[in-house]
Amino acid sequence: MDEYAFARDMLRRDIAARESLQRFRQERAAAATGGLPRRDDAPRYAPGAIAGAEPAPSPRAPRHVHWSQAPDCRRGGNVRRLILQEAHTLAPEPVQWLWRGRLAAGKLALIGGAAGSGKSNLVANLVGTVTSGGLWPCGEGRAPRGHAIVLSAEDGERETLLPRLMAANADLSRVSIMSSVGIGVTRRAFSLRTDLDLLEDAIRAAPELRLITIDPISSYLGGAGGHGNERVRELLDPLAMMAAHHRVAVVAVTHPPKGNSLDPSEHFIGSIAFNAAARASFLLRPDPDDAGRRLFLQVKNNLGLDPGTLAFRVVECEVAPGIATSAIAWEERRLAVTVRDLLAQRSGQSLAKIEAEHFLRELLAAGAAAPVADIEHAACAAGLLRAGQPISQCKAVREARASLGLVVKRRGFGTGARYTWALPRPRSGYKDPPAVGPGRKSE
Repeated sequence: MDEYAFARDMLRRDIAARESLQRFRQERAAAATGGLPRRDDAPRYAPGAIAGAEPAPSPRAPRHVHWSQAPDCRRGGNVRRLILQEAHTLAPEPVQWLWRGRLAAGKLALIGGAAGSGKSNLVANLVGTVTSGGLWPCGEGRAPRGHAIVLSAEDGERETLLPRLMAANADLSRVSIMSSVGIGVTRRAFSLRTDLDLLEDAIRAAPELRLITIDPISSYLGGAGGHGNERVRELLDPLAMMAAHHRVAVVAVTHPPKGNSLDPSEHFIGSIAFNAAARASFLLRPDPDDAGRRLFLQVKNNLGLDPGTLAFRVVECEVAPGIATSAIAWEERRLAVTVRDLLAQRSGQSLAKIEAEHFLRELLAAGAAAPVADIEHAACAAGLLRAGQPISQCKAVREARASLGLVVKRRGFGTGARYTWALPRPRSGYKDPPAVGPGRKSE
């Protein structure tokens, strides 16, 4: 038995031991008070409750009982032990990326967003890109081609899921859709609590499996609910271990909770354990300046820097006569806007202005004054200006210049005058706050 199998077996036994310990404590507490725990096959009364009967003696339980004395805590005679590895015996390994900088092989990732934000379309796009070996947006490389397993609890396979996969150019011969778990002639929903071994069997049987999608993950918790940190981690930790062992990327979808917190990690429904267990998490939000535009924002990534925000639109298409569906159309450039910018956006503040502020702050970070002609050229390359558009005609850049308090200087007179922009010098004893934006590691 390898270390992964041993650790998985110990974790399952630990969960069973906790449940057994809870039953043991309940029975001990009932015995101490002269009652019995209520069961379907037990009398529904306490001893001595019948008229004329002698009160039954209350069995006295020991005052202090160690957890290991609870029944079934050491099934099969196996004793728990720590698995320690000496650091000097290990060799470092590079991160294997499914989508460079965003989704890593063998890791759990989380995607959150409100209803209608495009989560299911994004999942279909991921499956289509992986199974066809397609290109990721904005020149971020090509996906390693492989198989995908899809778990979808809210969309019908034939009328919704399959057309979306076709619109995403998925290789359907490399896609397996999990519909249910068969037990004899009956069927029931898949559960991460009881059926993870069946999913592992499917992983072993699938050739070159690269991706597993779970949409939404709250539908597969086996009735555990998503609000208890300990219970959620008991389900997610074995899933993450399995993904790491088989080098398979797992993408789980979740809905947002109620409220408008400024903390991005709190925009995933249920327990904070969801975001804590994931190595990377992303949020889908509508563009406040354009209702038809969606933003793919990184909340955290423990394995790399933030490569920047992506934007896309959900477009309608027809994959066969009479079969209409929707698909994602990515924009060709990244945005210099972070998830914290969007959540902290003030009323009347445009997203274009926030992006222009990031652009100017980074361009002028060296402290030297830059000619306006050079700024216009860089802004055009970044997509903030159209070709040939002067910077004076861009409202977002003008507003960003004013909000940053840029120092504008003129050199020369008349038609030969040249203007420069520079960041204001900090006051004595004042330190600039740390910049947060693309290219910096998330918290």
